[in-house]
Amino acid sequence: MECCSIKDRVPTFKKYSFFSIILLSLLPFINYPQNIDPRFEHITVKDGLAENTVMSITQDYLGYLWFYTQLGLVRYDGYKMVVYMDGISGLSLYEDRDKVLWAGSWSRGLFKFDREQDRFINFSHNDKDSFSISSNVVFYMYEDTRGRLWVGTAKGLDLFDRKNNKFTHFNFLDKFYSKDIFNCIKDLSSSRKR
Repeated sequence: MECCSIKDRVPTFKKYSFFSIILLSLLPFINYPQNIDPRFEHITVKDGLAENTVMSITQDYLGYLWFYTQLGLVRYDGYKMVVYMDGISGLSLYEDRDKVLWAGSWSRGLFKFDREQDRFINFSHNDKDSFSISSNVVFYMYEDTRGRLWVGTAKGLDLFDRKNNKFTHFNFLDKFYSKDIFNCIKDLSSSRKR
């Protein structure tokens, strides 16, 4: 038994083609991008900022904005500000893949945010401890693809061992072409390819 003849299918095909053409012609109007100007708020000391000069800004995974100023670190939820590390001048902020917030200061070393305790843990330079951070001036932090935290300080590059809270130093200030620097760069670049 024959299901349908060609003559029976043609009107159905024409009907679906007609509706398809109408839908396709309306598509640009449905998906037309809107021209919305971004809205900026000017936040100052009057709003709760520790100081008006902001050195670094980041947004964490919870949506909080963090402002590191010359006089402290501020967390902003869109309504109110909470000041951390009051009086500690900041340089850099970084959130790693484990959602840990790190803060590099101008004179007090590296700070790690403990969300459960709602406080920062400090890693500062100690002349008597060769495994402490090499300098209290921390310019930046970077986590490579292997999960290692690199810390750029005023005295070189440090690799932070999170399990033991120890730093390995790569000081290149006295060495123009050091084997260590090439190995470090090679390691960093190979980790990016993985």
